[in-house]
Amino acid sequence: MPEPEQISGKNAAMKTQPILSIVLILRNPGDEIDGVCTSLVGDAHKEEIEIIIVDGRPEPKEGLPSYDDITVLSAPGLNMPHLKAFGAAQSHARSIAFLEPKGVPTATWLTTILHELHDHTEAALTGPVFYEGSSSAFDRAAFLFEYGAFARDYGFEGEAPELAGNNMALPSSLLFTTCGDFIKKNGLNKPFVQQRLQNGGMPIRFAQGMAINLRTNHSAGEFLKTRFHYARCFGGMRCAQATTIKAWVYRIGTPVIPLLVMYKAFQRATANPLLDVASFLWLAGISFAWSLGEAVGYWSGSGKSCERLY
Repeated sequence: MPEPEQISGKNAAMKTQPILSIVLILRNPGDEIDGVCTSLVGDAHKEEIEIIIVDGRPEPKEGLPSYDDITVLSAPGLNMPHLKAFGAAQSHARSIAFLEPKGVPTATWLTTILHELHDHTEAALTGPVFYEGSSSAFDRAAFLFEYGAFARDYGFEGEAPELAGNNMALPSSLLFTTCGDFIKKNGLNKPFVQQRLQNGGMPIRFAQGMAINLRTNHSAGEFLKTRFHYARCFGGMRCAQATTIKAWVYRIGTPVIPLLVMYKAFQRATANPLLDVASFLWLAGISFAWSLGEAVGYWSGSGKSCERLY
Protein backbone atom coordinates (compact mmCIF):
# COMPACT_ATOMS: atom_id res chain seq x y z
CA MET A 1 0.00 0.00 0.00
CA PRO A 2 1.49 3.38 -0.96
CA GLU A 3 2.40 6.17 1.41
CA PRO A 4 -0.41 8.74 1.54
CA GLU A 5 0.04 12.05 -0.21
CA GLN A 6 -1.87 14.65 1.78
CA ILE A 7 -3.13 17.29 -0.62
CA SER A 8 -5.11 19.47 1.76
CA GLY A 9 -6.89 19.51 5.10
CA LYS A 10 -6.27 19.18 8.79
CA ASN A 11 -2.92 18.35 10.25
CA ALA A 12 -2.76 14.81 11.57
CA ALA A 13 -1.90 16.09 15.05
CA MET A 14 -5.21 16.72 16.78
CA LYS A 15 -5.87 18.12 20.22
CA THR A 16 -8.54 15.53 21.02
CA GLN A 17 -9.46 12.22 19.46
CA PRO A 18 -12.56 12.61 17.28
CA ILE A 19 -15.46 10.25 17.80
CA LEU A 20 -16.00 9.51 14.12
CA SER A 21 -13.83 9.46 11.01
CA ILE A 22 -15.80 9.68 7.77
CA VAL A 23 -13.88 8.15 4.87
CA LEU A 24 -15.21 9.15 1.45
CA ILE A 25 -13.88 7.09 -1.45
CA LEU A 26 -13.37 8.43 -4.99
CA ARG A 27 -12.58 5.93 -7.71
CA ASN A 28 -14.30 6.95 -10.95
CA PRO A 29 -13.36 10.02 -13.05
CA GLY A 30 -16.94 11.33 -12.97
CA ASP A 31 -17.39 11.12 -9.21
CA GLU A 32 -19.04 14.25 -7.79
CA ILE A 33 -18.86 14.77 -4.05
CA ASP A 34 -20.21 18.24 -3.38
CA GLY A 35 -23.56 16.80 -2.25
CA VAL A 36 -21.92 14.47 0.25
CA CYS A 37 -19.47 17.07 1.57
CA THR A 38 -22.12 19.77 1.94
CA SER A 39 -24.25 17.42 4.03
CA LEU A 40 -21.35 16.77 6.43
CA VAL A 41 -19.39 20.01 6.77
CA GLY A 42 -20.54 22.44 9.45
CA ASP A 43 -19.87 23.72 12.94
CA ALA A 44 -22.39 21.61 14.85
CA HIS A 45 -20.14 18.53 15.26
CA LYS A 46 -16.83 19.98 14.13
CA GLU A 47 -14.84 18.70 17.11
CA GLU A 48 -16.41 15.25 17.05
CA ILE A 49 -15.62 14.21 13.49
CA GLU A 50 -12.89 14.19 10.88
CA ILE A 51 -13.54 13.84 7.14
CA ILE A 52 -11.02 12.06 4.92
CA ILE A 53 -11.32 11.89 1.13
CA VAL A 54 -9.30 9.11 -0.47
CA ASP A 55 -8.87 9.93 -4.14
CA GLY A 56 -8.13 6.76 -6.09
CA ARG A 57 -9.02 8.15 -9.52
CA PRO A 58 -6.47 7.76 -12.35
CA GLU A 59 -6.14 11.56 -12.46
CA PRO A 60 -6.52 12.72 -8.84
CA LYS A 61 -6.62 16.26 -7.44
CA GLU A 62 -9.25 17.43 -9.93
CA GLY A 63 -12.70 18.71 -9.03
CA LEU A 64 -12.32 18.41 -5.26
CA PRO A 65 -13.93 20.83 -2.80
CA SER A 66 -11.64 23.20 -0.92
CA TYR A 67 -12.97 22.75 2.61
CA ASP A 68 -10.50 23.40 5.44
CA ASP A 69 -12.09 20.66 7.51
CA ILE A 70 -11.50 17.90 4.96
CA THR A 71 -8.26 15.96 4.56
CA VAL A 72 -7.63 14.80 0.99
CA LEU A 73 -5.31 11.84 0.33
CA SER A 74 -4.19 10.67 -3.08
CA ALA A 75 -3.91 6.94 -3.80
CA PRO A 76 -4.48 6.41 -7.53
CA GLY A 77 -4.83 2.89 -8.88
CA LEU A 78 -6.07 1.06 -5.79
CA ASN A 79 -9.28 -0.96 -5.90
CA MET A 80 -12.21 -0.14 -3.61
CA PRO A 81 -11.29 -2.47 -0.68
CA HIS A 82 -7.72 -1.12 -0.60
CA LEU A 83 -8.93 2.49 -0.84
CA LYS A 84 -11.16 1.87 2.19
CA ALA A 85 -8.28 0.27 4.07
CA PHE A 86 -6.00 3.15 3.08
CA GLY A 87 -8.43 5.74 4.43
CA ALA A 88 -9.07 3.75 7.60
CA ALA A 89 -5.33 3.54 8.29
CA GLN A 90 -5.08 7.36 8.21
CA SER A 91 -8.02 7.94 10.55
CA HIS A 92 -7.75 8.96 14.20
CA ALA A 93 -11.26 8.37 15.53
CA ARG A 94 -12.86 5.68 17.66
CA SER A 95 -15.14 4.66 14.79
CA ILE A 96 -14.79 4.84 11.00
CA ALA A 97 -17.70 5.39 8.62
CA PHE A 98 -17.45 4.77 4.88
CA LEU A 99 -19.28 6.62 2.13
CA GLU A 100 -19.16 6.84 -1.67
CA PRO A 101 -20.13 9.80 -3.89
CA LYS A 102 -23.28 8.07 -5.12
CA GLY A 103 -24.62 7.75 -1.55
CA VAL A 104 -25.70 11.11 -0.10
CA PRO A 105 -26.36 11.09 3.67
CA THR A 106 -29.73 12.31 4.89
CA ALA A 107 -30.03 15.16 7.41
CA THR A 108 -30.14 12.70 10.34
CA TRP A 109 -27.23 10.49 9.24
CA LEU A 110 -24.42 12.09 11.25
CA THR A 111 -26.37 12.83 14.42
CA THR A 112 -27.74 9.29 14.44
CA ILE A 113 -24.27 7.76 14.24
CA LEU A 114 -22.90 9.98 17.02
CA HIS A 115 -25.89 9.13 19.22
CA GLU A 116 -25.50 5.39 18.57
CA LEU A 117 -21.76 5.49 19.28
CA HIS A 118 -22.43 7.13 22.64
CA ASP A 119 -24.41 4.07 23.76
CA HIS A 120 -22.79 1.31 21.66
CA THR A 121 -19.07 2.01 21.49
CA GLU A 122 -18.01 -1.42 20.17
CA ALA A 123 -20.85 -1.99 17.71
CA ALA A 124 -20.79 -1.67 13.93
CA LEU A 125 -23.56 0.52 12.55
CA THR A 126 -25.59 0.49 9.36
CA GLY A 127 -28.85 1.96 8.09
CA PRO A 128 -31.34 2.26 5.24
CA VAL A 129 -30.28 2.81 1.63
CA PHE A 130 -32.98 4.57 -0.42
CA TYR A 131 -33.14 4.68 -4.21
CA GLU A 132 -32.71 7.92 -6.10
CA GLY A 133 -31.49 6.44 -9.38
CA SER A 134 -32.89 6.47 -12.88
CA SER A 135 -36.23 4.96 -13.82
CA SER A 136 -34.63 2.23 -15.95
CA ALA A 137 -35.49 -1.36 -15.13
CA PHE A 138 -31.82 -2.33 -15.04
CA ASP A 139 -30.87 0.38 -12.53
CA ARG A 140 -33.71 -0.66 -10.28
CA ALA A 141 -32.69 -4.33 -10.53
CA ALA A 142 -29.03 -3.50 -9.82
CA PHE A 143 -30.06 -1.50 -6.76
CA LEU A 144 -32.29 -4.29 -5.45
CA PHE A 145 -29.56 -6.88 -5.96
CA GLU A 146 -27.02 -4.87 -3.99
CA TYR A 147 -29.18 -3.10 -1.42
CA GLY A 148 -32.49 -4.94 -1.26
CA ALA A 149 -31.79 -5.83 2.37
CA PHE A 150 -31.51 -2.13 3.26
CA ALA A 151 -33.99 -0.59 0.82
CA ARG A 152 -37.11 -0.43 2.95
CA ASP A 153 -38.23 1.49 6.00
CA TYR A 154 -38.09 -1.41 8.42
CA GLY A 155 -39.40 0.65 11.30
CA PHE A 156 -37.09 -0.91 13.86
CA GLU A 157 -33.83 -0.20 15.65
CA GLY A 158 -31.50 -2.90 16.86
CA GLU A 159 -29.50 -5.97 15.90
CA ALA A 160 -29.02 -6.65 12.18
CA PRO A 161 -27.37 -9.54 10.31
CA GLU A 162 -25.24 -7.56 7.85
CA LEU A 163 -23.75 -4.22 6.83
CA ALA A 164 -24.38 -2.04 3.79
CA GLY A 165 -20.92 -1.66 2.25
CA ASN A 166 -21.39 2.00 1.38
CA ASN A 167 -23.23 2.95 4.57
CA MET A 168 -21.45 1.48 7.55
CA ALA A 169 -19.42 2.55 10.58
CA LEU A 170 -16.89 0.19 12.17
CA PRO A 171 -15.16 0.39 15.58
CA SER A 172 -11.56 1.18 14.68
CA SER A 173 -9.76 -0.63 17.51
CA LEU A 174 -11.68 -3.86 16.93
CA LEU A 175 -11.27 -3.51 13.16
CA PHE A 176 -7.48 -3.44 13.31
CA THR A 177 -6.98 -5.92 16.15
CA THR A 178 -9.31 -8.48 14.58
CA CYS A 179 -8.74 -7.87 10.87
CA GLY A 180 -5.44 -6.00 10.64
CA ASP A 181 -3.54 -8.84 8.94
CA PHE A 182 -6.36 -9.51 6.48
CA ILE A 183 -6.86 -5.83 5.62
CA LYS A 184 -3.15 -5.31 4.99
CA LYS A 185 -3.16 -8.08 2.39
CA ASN A 186 -6.66 -7.92 0.90
CA GLY A 187 -8.01 -4.48 1.74
CA LEU A 188 -11.29 -3.86 3.51
CA ASN A 189 -13.28 -6.50 1.63
CA LYS A 190 -16.63 -6.15 3.38
CA PRO A 191 -18.01 -9.73 3.40
CA PHE A 192 -14.84 -11.20 4.91
CA VAL A 193 -14.14 -8.33 7.32
CA GLN A 194 -17.75 -8.43 8.50
CA GLN A 195 -17.54 -12.18 9.11
CA ARG A 196 -14.34 -11.85 11.11
CA LEU A 197 -15.74 -9.06 13.24
CA GLN A 198 -18.96 -10.95 13.92
CA ASN A 199 -17.01 -14.10 14.77
CA GLY A 200 -15.12 -11.95 17.27
CA GLY A 201 -18.38 -10.97 18.96
CA MET A 202 -19.04 -7.59 17.34
CA PRO A 203 -22.77 -6.75 17.10
CA ILE A 204 -24.24 -4.92 14.11
CA ARG A 205 -26.86 -2.28 14.86
CA PHE A 206 -29.38 -1.03 12.33
CA ALA A 207 -30.21 2.64 12.94
CA GLN A 208 -33.20 4.05 11.08
CA GLY A 209 -31.83 7.60 11.03
CA MET A 210 -28.53 6.49 9.46
CA ALA A 211 -29.98 6.63 5.97
CA ILE A 212 -28.42 7.53 2.62
CA ASN A 213 -30.00 8.30 -0.74
CA LEU A 214 -28.30 6.31 -3.49
CA ARG A 215 -28.01 7.92 -6.91
CA THR A 216 -27.13 5.42 -9.63
CA ASN A 217 -27.06 5.26 -13.42
CA HIS A 218 -25.44 2.00 -14.50
CA SER A 219 -24.22 0.66 -17.81
CA ALA A 220 -25.71 -2.86 -17.92
CA GLY A 221 -22.65 -4.46 -19.48
CA GLU A 222 -20.20 -2.82 -17.10
CA PHE A 223 -22.27 -3.63 -14.03
CA LEU A 224 -22.64 -7.30 -15.02
CA LYS A 225 -18.87 -7.52 -15.49
CA THR A 226 -18.20 -5.98 -12.09
CA ARG A 227 -20.65 -8.39 -10.46
CA PHE A 228 -18.90 -11.34 -12.15
CA HIS A 229 -15.48 -10.19 -10.93
CA TYR A 230 -16.74 -9.41 -7.43
CA ALA A 231 -18.26 -12.91 -7.22
CA ARG A 232 -15.16 -14.60 -8.63
CA CYS A 233 -13.01 -12.74 -6.10
CA PHE A 234 -15.42 -13.80 -3.35
CA GLY A 235 -15.42 -17.45 -4.44
CA GLY A 236 -11.67 -17.62 -4.89
CA MET A 237 -10.94 -15.99 -1.52
CA ARG A 238 -13.54 -18.13 0.22
CA CYS A 239 -11.93 -21.32 -1.07
CA ALA A 240 -8.41 -20.08 -0.30
CA GLN A 241 -9.33 -19.49 3.35
CA ALA A 242 -11.30 -22.73 3.76
CA THR A 243 -10.10 -26.18 4.75
CA THR A 244 -9.57 -28.64 1.90
CA ILE A 245 -12.80 -30.47 2.67
CA LYS A 246 -14.84 -27.28 2.90
CA ALA A 247 -13.35 -25.96 -0.34
CA TRP A 248 -14.49 -29.10 -2.13
CA VAL A 249 -17.96 -28.73 -0.60
CA TYR A 250 -18.10 -25.25 -2.15
CA ARG A 251 -16.99 -26.61 -5.54
CA ILE A 252 -19.36 -29.57 -5.58
CA GLY A 253 -22.22 -27.28 -4.61
CA THR A 254 -21.76 -24.89 -7.56
CA PRO A 255 -24.84 -26.21 -9.46
CA VAL A 256 -27.12 -24.85 -6.73
CA ILE A 257 -25.49 -21.40 -6.53
CA PRO A 258 -27.90 -19.78 -9.05
CA LEU A 259 -30.89 -21.04 -7.08
CA LEU A 260 -29.53 -19.77 -3.78
CA VAL A 261 -28.48 -16.38 -5.17
CA MET A 262 -31.79 -15.83 -6.98
CA TYR A 263 -33.80 -16.91 -3.94
CA LYS A 264 -31.94 -14.47 -1.72
CA ALA A 265 -32.22 -11.62 -4.23
CA PHE A 266 -35.91 -12.12 -4.90
CA GLN A 267 -36.74 -12.62 -1.22
CA ARG A 268 -35.26 -9.20 -0.48
CA ALA A 269 -36.86 -7.50 -3.48
CA THR A 270 -40.37 -8.97 -3.46
CA ALA A 271 -42.02 -6.36 -1.24
CA ASN A 272 -40.21 -3.42 -2.84
CA PRO A 273 -42.24 -1.16 -5.19
CA LEU A 274 -39.18 -0.83 -7.45
CA LEU A 275 -39.70 -4.41 -8.62
CA ASP A 276 -41.77 -5.00 -11.75
CA VAL A 277 -41.63 -7.55 -14.58
CA ALA A 278 -38.76 -5.87 -16.42
CA SER A 279 -36.62 -5.35 -13.32
CA PHE A 280 -37.48 -8.92 -12.24
CA LEU A 281 -35.93 -10.27 -15.44
CA TRP A 282 -32.83 -8.09 -15.04
CA LEU A 283 -32.53 -9.21 -11.42
CA ALA A 284 -32.43 -12.81 -12.66
CA GLY A 285 -29.69 -11.88 -15.14
CA ILE A 286 -27.59 -10.15 -12.48
CA SER A 287 -28.03 -13.15 -10.18
CA PHE A 288 -26.78 -15.43 -12.95
CA ALA A 289 -23.71 -13.22 -13.57
CA TRP A 290 -22.86 -13.39 -9.87
CA SER A 291 -23.45 -17.16 -9.75
CA LEU A 292 -21.17 -17.74 -12.73
CA GLY A 293 -18.41 -15.64 -11.18
CA GLU A 294 -18.67 -17.39 -7.81
CA ALA A 295 -18.51 -20.82 -9.48
CA VAL A 296 -15.43 -19.82 -11.51
CA GLY A 297 -13.82 -18.55 -8.30
CA TYR A 298 -14.39 -21.86 -6.53
CA TRP A 299 -12.90 -23.93 -9.35
CA SER A 300 -10.24 -21.63 -10.82
CA GLY A 301 -9.41 -19.17 -8.06
CA SER A 302 -9.91 -15.42 -8.05
CA GLY A 303 -7.42 -14.74 -10.85
CA LYS A 304 -7.13 -10.97 -11.25
CA SER A 305 -10.77 -10.35 -10.36
CA CYS A 306 -9.96 -8.95 -6.90
CA GLU A 307 -7.90 -6.22 -8.55
CA ARG A 308 -10.99 -5.16 -10.49
CA LEU A 309 -13.32 -4.63 -7.55
CA TYR A 310 -15.06 -1.32 -8.03
